[in-house]
Amino acid sequence: MINKPSLAFAVLTALLTMTWMAAKNVVQGLKTQLAPQPKSQRDERMRPDADRWLKAEETEMSTCYNKGTFSIVDLQPGAIELPSMFQYKLKTGPNGETIKCKARLCACGDLQFDSEFGETFAPTSCFSMILLIMAIAVQAGLTLYQFDVQGAFLCPLIDSEIYLKLPPGYSPPPGKTAKLLHSLYGLLQAPSAFHALFKGWLLKYGFKQIGGDRVTFLLRCGMSVVLLSIYVDDGISATNDEALYKEFLTDLGKDFEFSDQGKLDWYLSVSVKQDLANKCTVLSQEQYVKDILERLGMTGTTPVATPMEVNTHLTREDCPPPGKINKQFRREYQRIVG
Repeated sequence: MINKPSLAFAVLTALLTMTWMAAKNVVQGLKTQLAPQPKSQRDERMRPDADRWLKAEETEMSTCYNKGTFSIVDLQPGAIELPSMFQYKLKTGPNGETIKCKARLCACGDLQFDSEFGETFAPTSCFSMILLIMAIAVQAGLTLYQFDVQGAFLCPLIDSEIYLKLPPGYSPPPGKTAKLLHSLYGLLQAPSAFHALFKGWLLKYGFKQIGGDRVTFLLRCGMSVVLLSIYVDDGISATNDEALYKEFLTDLGKDFEFSDQGKLDWYLSVSVKQDLANKCTVLSQEQYVKDILERLGMTGTTPVATPMEVNTHLTREDCPPPGKINKQFRREYQRIVG
């Protein structure tokens, strides 16, 4: 007697089938679709929108020079330069609109020597804590705000001697090199150094650390409160006193360069709509889902009642031999399923 496959097995098979087909669509469309952001400087120079990414590179380098991230010094005999590169990111809004093109100078921290760094771990806010803050804001009638610390990892000073090899097009004259004075994205100690610096500033300002994630803080001033949590360099705040919050931002701007993004409406690819009158906050990932479908080449597909093709049967024979696996196809499949 042959047992019929269970519903759970059928659903799992259907999901795997859809994911596999999506990965196949992506790989087939890689040559015809323009990626949202460049993968490298070489890729950037060959794109039709190279001008805006080049401008983003120049803005990043100006920021590094203005912050005194490094100084140009003589390259000493025997000194080893740590390679660096640009990482590109296209920042979009709740409706998929382009906010800005970002090029970030990053050191190749995986090539650092053990003597060049100490503590590397830095806590960051988990999404459950962010949801908790939103729930508290609903119950207590607090308004949600957001801000972004610009060049966060460039703020801390470093106590080790690190020389940086700048990317092509930005190299110093022959015989010269860039000596790091501040931390830099990509350095192994950068997240920990910024967390220690920012946490110290908040505690000195009057905040108290609360919660188990070590990045959530509370400021009390009479009946006024400011609840704050940090995800890397993105801050989310809840307060019942806008004047107190604005005063905090003013003082923060004296020591950190930041962007005040006003009331919270878009955070970590989630659209946020707060309705204080009806005591509710609506979260949506509609745009995030649309972006995934567009990336997978499935925007024109027709919705169906069940995520499985009729009469589809997957067997071990459908898998290619180990020596004939398409590595690009496999990487894309793994990226889709997470």
